[in-house]
Amino acid sequence: MKTEYRTNPALPQGTKKTVQKGHGGYKSRAYRILKLNGEVISKELLSTDTYAQLSTIIEQNP
Repeated sequence: MKTEYRTNPALPQGTKKTVQKGHGGYKSRAYRILKLNGEVISKELLSTDTYAQLSTIIEQNP
């Protein structure tokens, strides 16, 4: 995960502020599962989604 630093002169000098918390990218899959009497009789893939990695953004006034 990346950390991006930006200068913000509106902040008091010597302070930092986290504007966005980052997270690692991930993939997800959604299924429809049909059961009869507790037994799986069909499993259907509905969608596959990919979420990109998000950087942490910190504003600072050095």
